[in-house]
Amino acid sequence: MRVKICGVRRVDDALAAVAAGSDAVGCLVALDHAAPDRIEAASARAIFASLPPLVARVLVTHRTALPDVIALMRETAATVAQLQGDFPLVAISALREALPHASIVKCVHVTGEGTVTAALAAARVADAILLDTKTRGRI
Repeated sequence: MRVKICGVRRVDDALAAVAAGSDAVGCLVALDHAAPDRIEAASARAIFASLPPLVARVLVTHRTALPDVIALMRETAATVAQLQGDFPLVAISALREALPHASIVKCVHVTGEGTVTAALAAARVADAILLDTKTRGRI
C-alpha cells in the first residue's frame, strides 16, 4: 500500500506528512473551481523542493490542454501528474513523451455504470487510476 497526502499548502505540513509515513505529497494547482487547498505553482515547487528524494511530488490539476499540463509539471518540478479534469486519454502518450520520467495518474469520476469502462480505458494508458467522487460545482 502507498499513501498520498493531498491538498498540502505548506512546507511544514508536507514534512509532517512524510514524517508520518506518506509516500507522496500532492498539491492542487490550476483548479477549475475555488478550493481552500488550492495553491500557485511557485508554492507547489517550494513544497516539492523540501521533500526527501524518494517521496513522490504529485501535481493535481484540472487542466486539460497538453501544453498547460507540461508547463505546470515543469514549473512545479512534480514527479507525478494527477489529471483530475477531462484530459483526453489520447493525449497521455504525448504527455509521456514530453515528460518521460513522470508518472501519470488519471482520475476517473465515479458517476454511474460507465465508470468501470472509463477506468479500464484509463488504465491502458496511465500508470495508475484514481477513482474519485464528483460533487456539484466541483470536479
